Amino acid sequence: MEVARYLREAFLQQNALHDVDTYCEPKKTYRIMEAIRTLNDEAFEALEAGVPVEEIQSIDAAPRLNRIATTEEHEEFTEDVEDSIEEQLREKY
Repeated sequence: MEVARYLREAFLQQNALHDVDTYCEPKKTYRIMEAIRTLNDEAFEALEAGVPVEEIQSIDAAPRLNRIATTEEHEEFTEDVEDSIEEQLREKY
């Protein structure tokens, strides 16, 4: 359900009134989806390792997915978000 929420909030929703988010180039759109997939894959790895769902949901990095679309330097920001997701989830198991 968490991944579905980020698909809705970070991938599907756009803010037409925001200078950066009004238009999203295909490469940026693809990177947003890759970052969400990173959350999905790492969350399932954590679940398989026995990490409780509540701990997976509590990582600080996941909500940052929602800011990728409004960040001008999205490539660096997206890489940082993905690295943070991996690091925070892997340290739980």
